[in-house]
Amino acid sequence: MNVPFFSSAASKRTPALIFDIDSGSVGVAIARYRSGKSTQVLFTHRELIRFGDKQDAESLAGYIAEAISRAGTKALESFGSLKLRGNYSVHVILHAPWVDSQSQRAESILQTETIITPELLQQFMAKKIPETHTEGRIQFDRHVTNIELNGYSTADPYKKKAQSIAMTILESSMSEYVHGVINNAFAELFPNHEIHIDSFLFITTQLPELFKNNDAYTLIDIGGEHTSLTIVNNNTVRESAWANFGTEHLVRAISKEGDNPRPTAVSELTMFLSDMCTPAQCKTIEGLLSTVEADWTRTFGDACAQLNKSRKLPTKVFIAIDPKYSSWFISRIGRIDFGHFTITGNVMDAEIIMPDLIAPGVTFLETAKRDALLSTGVLFVDK
Repeated sequence: MNVPFFSSAASKRTPALIFDIDSGSVGVAIARYRSGKSTQVLFTHRELIRFGDKQDAESLAGYIAEAISRAGTKALESFGSLKLRGNYSVHVILHAPWVDSQSQRAESILQTETIITPELLQQFMAKKIPETHTEGRIQFDRHVTNIELNGYSTADPYKKKAQSIAMTILESSMSEYVHGVINNAFAELFPNHEIHIDSFLFITTQLPELFKNNDAYTLIDIGGEHTSLTIVNNNTVRESAWANFGTEHLVRAISKEGDNPRPTAVSELTMFLSDMCTPAQCKTIEGLLSTVEADWTRTFGDACAQLNKSRKLPTKVFIAIDPKYSSWFISRIGRIDFGHFTITGNVMDAEIIMPDLIAPGVTFLETAKRDALLSTGVLFVDK
C-alpha cells in the first residue's frame, strides 16, 4: 500500500461531496473550493441510520447502506439544483464503534548519518511497520502521522540529515463485509468515482488547530448512538474506548413522553438546553432526562476506567458533538466524579470543537445548515 505522508488525498479545486458517518447518522456536505477565495459550503444534510432489532454484521451493513443511499440521493438532487457541472470528488469520514483505529510506532538507528529521502522512509516503513492483517477485517486507511529525526518531530523530513528515525502510522480497519457493502452503496450513487475513505481520528490529527495546538488531550466524540474517548499525545492516537451512549439517547428520553415524534422531541430538548422553555416545561424535560443520566454516568465511567488500565486521561478535553446538545454533556463530563481518571486528578477541562472559528474563509450559503462534523471534513479536504 502506498502510504501518504501527511496527505488528505484531496482534489482541491473542484466541488467535493463529503460524507460523515458516525454511530447514528450519515451526513453529507457539498463544498466548492476556489483558488484564492473562500470555500463555500453549498449544501448539508444528515440522515439517521434506522437500526433494526438485528445487530449482526450483515444487518448493520444494511442499515448503514440504506442511510448512505438516502443521504447521497439528497446530495445528488441538490447538486443538480445548484447547477454544478464538471468533475467532483467524493470523500467519506468514518467514526463509529465498528471502525478500529490504532497507532503503530517504530524507530531505528542508522549506521551513518544519512540524507532522508521518500525512498528511504518507504523502505523503513515496509521493514519496521508492515501492514497488519486480521481475518475478516480490512484495513481501509493507513497514514503516517508523525516522523521524528534525531528525536525531534518534523513535518518536512526530506533532504535533512539524520542518524535516527522514528515513524508513527495510524491504521484503521473494519469488518470486510461491512466495508464491501458501504463501498457498493457509494459505487451505486457515484459510478466511475474513486471514493476517498478516512477515519475521523486521522483527519483530526491533521488539524491540530482544532485543539489549539495542545500536545496532549482527550478527544471525546459523541455521536448519535455511541461515544468514543481517545487519548492523543504528540499527534499520536494512544488509546481509545467506547461508551454505549449518544445524543439520540437524550432525544428518545423526550420522545417517549406522549409518544412525541422525533422532530418535536428535538425541538423541546433544544429549547430546554438553551433555557428557552417555561418553568413547567423545563421541570418535565429535566425529569425525563434524569431517567437516562445514570446510564451515561455508568457507560462513560466504564470507558474512562478501561483507558485507565494503561494510562491516565489528559485533563484537557475536546468534544466533537452537534453543538445543540453540548451543554448537557459538558456539564456532566466536568463533574468531580471523573476527576480521578485524569493525569492531574482534577476535573476534566472540556470544550467543544469549533471548526468555524479556525476557518473564517469557509462560508455557508443559505442552502446549507451548519454542521460541526461536516465542517471538520470540509477543512480536512482543503488541507
